[in-house]
Amino acid sequence: MTGPVSVTLHTATSAADTDFTAKLVDVWPDGRALGLTDGIVRARYRDGSGLAAPITPGQVYQYTIDLIATSQVFKAGHRVRVDVASSNFPCFDRNPGNGAPAATAALGNAEWPGNIRRLRQVVTTALVHSLSGDITMDDLPEGLAGGRGRRLTGLEWHERQALITALRNAAGDREAAARELGISRATIYRKLKRHGIRPPAAQPEARRRQR
Repeated sequence: MTGPVSVTLHTATSAADTDFTAKLVDVWPDGRALGLTDGIVRARYRDGSGLAAPITPGQVYQYTIDLIATSQVFKAGHRVRVDVASSNFPCFDRNPGNGAPAATAALGNAEWPGNIRRLRQVVTTALVHSLSGDITMDDLPEGLAGGRGRRLTGLEWHERQALITALRNAAGDREAAARELGISRATIYRKLKRHGIRPPAAQPEARRRQR
């Protein structure tokens, strides 16, 4: 099996927002399961434009999950499995299911006793670190992000910022950002997934530059 992989779902949810994740798995005869490639789509970003489009709970929508690509030989006795779920934490940010990003929920749950200046400073700094205005837990100070799992190491933080900067320079074009960073398309997709970065759709100017 060689080539691009994607999963298309037609499904509904009772939540105001949710994630759908998919994973391609090689199941060995002894029961071991080897994950080959995976992906995620957030319901409100299902159309791939980078703009939030809220869903109506109970209504069926189409979701396409990009699993990038694979090249795997499934030997005799092995089985092909596709895992579908609504979360893949800590690989991706949690989704609180209320239509707001996890970071927004964390900001709302924090205590700001009259300290609006501090709230404004935290939000402004987080927006500088974010790519498309959708703030993630890794953009928040450690005190507000205590529930997200381990904190990024210095090297991981700098890698994440390099990805964000390259994507900004490329107007959201992942292939152009990969060229700027000197890495392959598959590598930048893998790193974006690991850091939970969802770039906005590439702007027309970027697509023209690529041609």
